[in-house]
Amino acid sequence: MLKTADSNSQPPIADLLQQVKQFLRQGKYQETLAVCRRALETSPRSAEVYKWMGSAWQGLGDVQKAGNCYARALEFAPNSVEAYANLGSLAATQQHWPAAIRYFQKAIAINPKFAGAYRNLARVWQQVGRSS
Repeated sequence: MLKTADSNSQPPIADLLQQVKQFLRQGKYQETLAVCRRALETSPRSAEVYKWMGSAWQGLGDVQKAGNCYARALEFAPNSVEAYANLGSLAATQQHWPAAIRYFQKAIAINPKFAGAYRNLARVWQQVGRSS
């Protein structure tokens, strides 16, 4: 007997993540959050989903919710370079330079080839130098 998809069934997580990435690229943050919530129904421990939710909240300017999502991503993936780098960027936008430095350094310690973390760390040090 052939299995048919239940009308209430969710698309696979990979399909949902593709939608999330597309909405983020388009700056459709509310849509991104809606799809992330759907993804969490099937994968409640997905660090990647929480990371993307953090990006959407950051795009909407909600620093608190963005930080909470990045921290949640780290609960499920303690070595997520992207989550640490995103926390660094979030801290930098608030001019919390010591926190930004720590997060970027942590990302680099996990993956020394992650060029974005070096670039952002250099920008933070540049800002620190200007404010001294």
